[in-house]
Amino acid sequence: MTDFFFDLPMWFPIAMFVVAIGVFIYGNNRSNAQLRLASLGIVVLTIGLVALSYFVDTFEEKCIKRTHGIIAAVDAKDWNAVRSLMNGRTAVVGLQGADRIAERGQQLADEFGLKQARVLSTTTRPGSTGLLDVVVLVQHEFNVPTPPATKWVFQYEQQSDGILLSTIAPADKDGTAVEMNKRLR
Repeated sequence: MTDFFFDLPMWFPIAMFVVAIGVFIYGNNRSNAQLRLASLGIVVLTIGLVALSYFVDTFEEKCIKRTHGIIAAVDAKDWNAVRSLMNGRTAVVGLQGADRIAERGQQLADEFGLKQARVLSTTTRPGSTGLLDVVVLVQHEFNVPTPPATKWVFQYEQQSDGILLSTIAPADKDGTAVEMNKRLR
């Protein structure tokens, strides 16, 4: 229920404004100052809820921003930013920890000549309580021939001390994480 207030659907503020207008017209026709003030209260409440929804990020919004931040950091070849957006328990295809992942990512980017990486689309799949998969389609350009875009699954866990990015894995066409048998050295 709290996500409702932090991620308001567009119809809710519109419906609240329509109700406020209706209450105002009804109160105005009856010369009832209390109803006119009630309509003003509905408008103020609606503006407050919209501001709350805009300024407070939900777990899902935080995960999406973090995922986009990682892709943008890889694109900018800012490996310190990549490290800061991951944590010690993050795993990618056999690698564990932000330092090892960023180091290997830098080696591969240099080896294949990464020119560009950007997010084309983002979808989310809620898992069990406190889990969220963010599936991104990433367009990349290298100096060597490679597929123009790949899908990746970023799996996040909501914990008491913050958000844990647990795994990053390549995905198939449906956005399901693909198990990799090969380990990156």
